[in-house]
Amino acid sequence: MVPSPRGVLYGPIKDWEKGSSKVLLELGEEGGGQWRQFIFENVSNWHNILEFGERGRRALLQAGSNTENRRREWIGDEDWDIHISRQKRLGREEKEVLRVKDGPLAERAIEILTKGLAIQDASVNEHLEGFDVVYSQQAEEDSLLESITVRPMRADGSVLDGMSRRWILATPKAKKRETWGPAKEGLARAVARLVEEE
Repeated sequence: MVPSPRGVLYGPIKDWEKGSSKVLLELGEEGGGQWRQFIFENVSNWHNILEFGERGRRALLQAGSNTENRRREWIGDEDWDIHISRQKRLGREEKEVLRVKDGPLAERAIEILTKGLAIQDASVNEHLEGFDVVYSQQAEEDSLLESITVRPMRADGSVLDGMSRRWILATPKAKKRETWGPAKEGLARAVARLVEEE
């Protein structure tokens, strides 16, 4: 069995201590805004911070509950896991690593957890355990297409045909930003002078 690909498919958090934990916080109106991504590191050590304590433990549970509620209420055309994986990908430019080391950071983490959706890489949370996973990717002109085919496996390790599930995740490529620094401006002026001289 090939291990499931890392960083492609996300689902609810099963164990904060396993890592690859992210919290998505929706910015803007309910259901229609953009997402900001928070990468939570060393969550298992946060209980050592006095200000995190019991409130922090409840906030971790709340983030998991928020995720399950949103998943249950999901009525989109695609699987919720694909939807949330796409939102995670689209929010990759709006991400922040959060390491709780003191009281103010603990307060901020609690606020984010209380409002956010907690997700974890499917290769870490064992979401795809017991399945044969086939992964491929193809670069298109304006996006990256990633395909995941999942098939159940029998106890003897053979694949159960006829019951496969295929997800395709299309992620738009990040647009290159125009940069105008002194060198580019100087080049533009030189080109303009050449055009004038001709």
